[in-house]
Amino acid sequence: MPVVIQRTIRVGGPGLLLLVVALVFGGTGGALIALNQTDDPPALNQLDRNVGRLGGTRLHRYTASKGGGAPYLQFTIGGLPYTLESRRLEWLDSLRRSLRQGDTLNVWSRDTPIGSGEIWQLAHGDSIIVSYAERRERKIRSNDSTAVLAKILLAIGAASLLAAWFAGRRRSGSSRSADS
Repeated sequence: MPVVIQRTIRVGGPGLLLLVVALVFGGTGGALIALNQTDDPPALNQLDRNVGRLGGTRLHRYTASKGGGAPYLQFTIGGLPYTLESRRLEWLDSLRRSLRQGDTLNVWSRDTPIGSGEIWQLAHGDSIIVSYAERRERKIRSNDSTAVLAKILLAIGAASLLAAWFAGRRRSGSSRSADS
């Protein structure tokens, strides 16, 4: 006949708060790591390439009062929409001013969920305007920063879980001694 031993751990007060902190921080850190694993920069030969005339540009400037976010430059090249994001607003603005409507551009891009192409390289004739190598390196640095943040959140979650476990053991130990 099998013997089943069941132990109930009661968590309340500070232990419950620590458990919630562990779940929130650890879950967020785990989700960031999972998302970061799927966000590697594409290889240049995996990108779509299009040659077309520049139909227009529009610079979107985000400020903290508008909810934050990075500024981006929106292009229409060969009738298709493209975006180029950068934290360097001045660079985006100088890029916008250097291009003229009707210029023939070569664009290497990847589709985004919002329906436009994310520019990874842009050339005007033989001149590279936006370098793939620079965009790739920036993306890798961004992913590395996200990984560090995710690991910190996971560590906070693990420490909180451990503290909740100790708080639960201490509480169950004090209730046993009160029963004696």
